[in-house]
Amino acid sequence: MNLAPGTYRALMITAAWLFGIFLVVAFVFRRVDGSQETLSVIAGVTAWVFLVAAAVILFRGWRGRGTDAVGAATRYVQGHPSVLRAVGRPLEVGAPEGEVPGGVGPAQMNLVVPVSGPADEGQVDLVMARLGRDWEVLSATLVVDGDRVPLAGGIGEAPADDD
Repeated sequence: MNLAPGTYRALMITAAWLFGIFLVVAFVFRRVDGSQETLSVIAGVTAWVFLVAAAVILFRGWRGRGTDAVGAATRYVQGHPSVLRAVGRPLEVGAPEGEVPGGVGPAQMNLVVPVSGPADEGQVDLVMARLGRDWEVLSATLVVDGDRVPLAGGIGEAPADDD
């Protein structure tokens, strides 16, 4: 399932907090010889609270997918073989620079992503678009030492060599 970043983390933290709270309540009930029926009702309420919280967290994660334009740009640059060949490994990708449009409708943006490695450093100029919920790279150009190299293909696709 494609969800916004941090959704699973929020779900696990919520579960841990609710489980921890229930453990404290159960410990106190055992110490004061509380009724098992009352404790079972508290367990049921805790389970329902978790189910409602999980539904809200997953719904928000589903609605928030596709808002990670910066992450999509970074993943594209990190995985492109031409960038790795030009600057070498290990590749360091800087924070993308540019204005990311808000909202959920169609949008377009230009980002500049600084890259550096042991061989050289440069930047990747990206033109990205959001038609549905996910951002896609329309065009990318690697700029190293003043040379502009168009990046063809996406992640995992080897661009054609002009040898």
